[in-house]
Amino acid sequence: MPQGPAYSILTERLIVRALEPRDAAVLAQLIADNARHLRPWIEWAREGPRTLDATLDTVRRMRGRFDLGEAYAFALLRRSDEVMIGGAALSPDPADESAALGYWLASASTGQGFATEAVCALVRVAFEIEHATFLEIHTAPDNQKSSAVAARAGFKSDGTLRARLRSEDGSRSPREYWSMLRDEYPASAAAKVPVTAHDAIGRVLLDGASTSSRRSALR
Repeated sequence: MPQGPAYSILTERLIVRALEPRDAAVLAQLIADNARHLRPWIEWAREGPRTLDATLDTVRRMRGRFDLGEAYAFALLRRSDEVMIGGAALSPDPADESAALGYWLASASTGQGFATEAVCALVRVAFEIEHATFLEIHTAPDNQKSSAVAARAGFKSDGTLRARLRSEDGSRSPREYWSMLRDEYPASAAAKVPVTAHDAIGRVLLDGASTSSRRSALR
């Protein structure tokens, strides 16, 4: 039976695949074009324009951690034209049997359900391939779109803790915590999203059916 991690994940409208060094130029431009959109919510977006070499170095380090199974950084591409529209991350903690999810989109690609689709796919990967028992997402309470993504995927808000984030002006701001437990997953929206996932050499890890359809086929 092939083992994870999943290097390539396909949903109805997205390709979610491991970042590669060849993505550096496109990624650097995408971040630069969306700096104003990203800066209020994402600390790394406040570092200013990155040179191609700096972005390449970052991508190489992220890919290295991916290959070692430490943290999985993904590019989000539309399946229709294979244009990169954002990124996502799945950060497992094997000792705790948990994982954290993160995601961002270019401004022009928001409001179309892409973030929810990507998060649902990574939830399936986390529970079915990485065998997590607990998932979490952190959002800024003022970032209502990001919080809505977590809720639509089936995460529950655990509350808000004060002064956990740095705002763009340097002041401290609250962070909202969202979670999903393994026993909550089968009834979640994420479990209903058809996903195909492959390992590093193209072997199938998830077969394209939703979790609910696979359960129905076994009845």
